[in-house]
Amino acid sequence: MLLACGAPALAEELAGESAGGPGGLPVKQMTVERLPDLNVPRSAHALVAPGGELTVIGGHSTGFVLTTTAEYFKDGRWHIVETLYPHDFGACAVLPSGGIIVAGGCAEPFGVGRSFGVERYDPASHSFTSLPILDRKRARFTMAPLSDSTLLLCGNWGDSDAMAFYSTQNGEDMTLPAAQGRSLPFILQTEPDNAFIFSIQGNQDEGWDSICVDQLHGDPFTVPLLNEWRPMCMEGGGIMDRYFIGDKALGGYAWLIPASRDDGQFGILKLVDGAFSLLETAEPVPMQDAAGQPLQWDALHVDRATECAYLVSVPQLSGKMWVCKIGYGEGLRGGKAPLTLLAADVWTHGQSPIYVLSVLLSGGRIAVAGGYTDDNYHPIADAFILHTEPLLQKHAAVWWWIVAGTVLLFGVALALLYRHRKRAELPPAGGVSTIGQRITQMSDLMARIQTLMEEQELFKKTDLKVEDIAEELGTNAAYVRQCITGAYGGSFKNFVNEYRIRYVQQQLKKHPDAKITALALDAGFSSTATFYRNFTSITGQSPAAWLKESKK
Repeated sequence: MLLACGAPALAEELAGESAGGPGGLPVKQMTVERLPDLNVPRSAHALVAPGGELTVIGGHSTGFVLTTTAEYFKDGRWHIVETLYPHDFGACAVLPSGGIIVAGGCAEPFGVGRSFGVERYDPASHSFTSLPILDRKRARFTMAPLSDSTLLLCGNWGDSDAMAFYSTQNGEDMTLPAAQGRSLPFILQTEPDNAFIFSIQGNQDEGWDSICVDQLHGDPFTVPLLNEWRPMCMEGGGIMDRYFIGDKALGGYAWLIPASRDDGQFGILKLVDGAFSLLETAEPVPMQDAAGQPLQWDALHVDRATECAYLVSVPQLSGKMWVCKIGYGEGLRGGKAPLTLLAADVWTHGQSPIYVLSVLLSGGRIAVAGGYTDDNYHPIADAFILHTEPLLQKHAAVWWWIVAGTVLLFGVALALLYRHRKRAELPPAGGVSTIGQRITQMSDLMARIQTLMEEQELFKKTDLKVEDIAEELGTNAAYVRQCITGAYGGSFKNFVNEYRIRYVQQQLKKHPDAKITALALDAGFSSTATFYRNFTSITGQSPAAWLKESKK
């Protein structure tokens, strides 16, 4: 939505590379898209982008006074929405359906006390509705959604802590003791019914000599690696989704965790299949800029579609802001993750802010809105977007890979075979042993999958899984997953969602007056919020903008 918002269009193609950057890495120059200032200067707020629509919620404003407002960016300007409660240093969670839950926070100005209030933000109607309150007052805590109706809570600031399940219908319905009182904990789901909870910071701002990891099922435990590489507490509502690199639909739970050593070196930990390890990078994460100023990495965001993570720095005294792009996919496959360093001149304030808030948008864009410069009594209203990649061209069709033809299909199948040669062989059929026969077999399987999706419209099944396709074709789910991942080049979830979006596009062309929400649900999307988010992410346009352009 931001690409069609009518904001000042200052974003351009990347301006090449310069040598001699931090750590000897070449530096790519980012372009900056300036947005209008927020209506309310704010800090300690939440920053999210449901469906691509930049939204700030809560926090405090000038004089450390709480604000009961939110703002969303649309049509080139920020729109104010009243919240039911203040959420200064509160918690925020993005539900699987795209809705937003905000809760708790300081009860009074100047960061004093804690509060009970919980509310849901509906991005479609831009409105807040109240939910059952918390059982205990909380601030600087974390909420991790287990489903659209259940969240796991942990953490508190200045008061007692406990792990708790929160139902959006009934409030908290079960509480578990926490081995350590925590502030801003990580809550990382490791299985459908289990999660790890830990933090470097106690609920009285104390640090731990040894970090203890709680889990929902099982005893607390310690991990030596977490004491060597200390997980970094990140503000901004504690939104866990920004660290998730797995695929819950396929039962894969994996996370990246920002961390630092005692010597100040920054690094990335990974949690895969319940095991912690260090993500190997081709070079150390730079800790100084070219002028020798310390680089303070303040946020981490992951893009599962491109298998890239983005470290975002605090703006420097020079007015420059840095982004370290990490190709974590290579690190997951046994290699070393490559680093790309990007920089942009963004700051016009007289001194460096010590805290800004950022969120990752589609296409490698990083939005920044609000924060503070010299102290928490003087928040800022600045808002801008960093473009780490050239702007994506809008497109009405995303199905080039289907029409690419036999040559492309055979080529990617061959690449798939090479990539997986040490992991697993393709299923033998009647003594198949030559590479050419295996390529034919892979091509045939992909053709059968496409036929199943296009002729039987299997994508309309809302909870469609890889196993469903395998059952229909009478084959192994692992082979279907390998085929889709290799030939399509993306996740199974995106593969299905592109079919759904193509279906909606076809129906809109035939029936331009049809209700988009009804078409989205008919196409298999679980909610309209999920549809809007995926449509914008895949096509680079809102449905309305795409329909208008398709009529030209």
